[in-house]
Amino acid sequence: MFASCLPDLINSVGNCVIECESSLHSLFRRSFPRATVVPLTTDTVELNKNCWELSLDEQIAFGSLPRYFRRRKEDFPIRKAYLVPDRERITKWSNRFLEIGSVTKIGVLWQGSWTVESEHQTALPMFELRNLMLRHQADAAWICLQHGSKQKEIEQYRRNVSLQVHLYPEAFQYNLDEMAGLLAALDLVITPPGYIANLAGALGTKTWLVLPARADWRWNLNREKCLWYPTFRIYRQTIGQSWSELFATVGADLEKFLTTHRPPEESSPITLVFPEQNKQTVRIRQAG
Repeated sequence: MFASCLPDLINSVGNCVIECESSLHSLFRRSFPRATVVPLTTDTVELNKNCWELSLDEQIAFGSLPRYFRRRKEDFPIRKAYLVPDRERITKWSNRFLEIGSVTKIGVLWQGSWTVESEHQTALPMFELRNLMLRHQADAAWICLQHGSKQKEIEQYRRNVSLQVHLYPEAFQYNLDEMAGLLAALDLVITPPGYIANLAGALGTKTWLVLPARADWRWNLNREKCLWYPTFRIYRQTIGQSWSELFATVGADLEKFLTTHRPPEESSPITLVFPEQNKQTVRIRQAG
């Protein structure tokens, strides 16, 4: 989310060094070609350590970028995507999905976080999600985006109620380029908050974000649109509203989407072009 500010910063300072998690390294290098992108390792966690021996004038954390570049609604650019997936991986996953058939390909997630403290903000009721998928098995292919122990829940439904959900364990690698390729090949993602939601939004994938009544502040209040990600639609539970009522709305909109949806044209990679500048070199650090 906060990395969406990087094009603004690169345009402002000219020379930019981005330190990011190793899982994002190749994705960021492709997406921000005018910056120097280096992987954040255990040796570089200390704030002032510069093991890359780079000449730096200033440094700033990712989470501080919106303070300077997203102060008003008008500061959010109308940019469909700011991360560029690997086209060979998109082709690979598109071909994999062709094996399923010509139906709409929808990625689905129900647990967006593994931390107990925020689970109430990032989890969707599996019962409601299961009913939604069962109603649309004939006209949609459901792609499981859940990883880890929570994936066992879908296995249970696959056995007991013949729920057809496609699992691709090879997509869950430490290098997020693989997951980015899969997400870019989907027609729609339905998800609670979490890294899948943010990655899908950063790639410009059409995404329906389903929020509980007390959601994180980053998603604003009383909005169906998302300032951070133009391809998002937000379904927000109101105080006192049941999950069944909210999913009835999601289901009705899904009916319309499946009726009117046509496979999108293949989009070209986004190339960020900035004027040449010779200013300060700034390092941006991604907090763990």
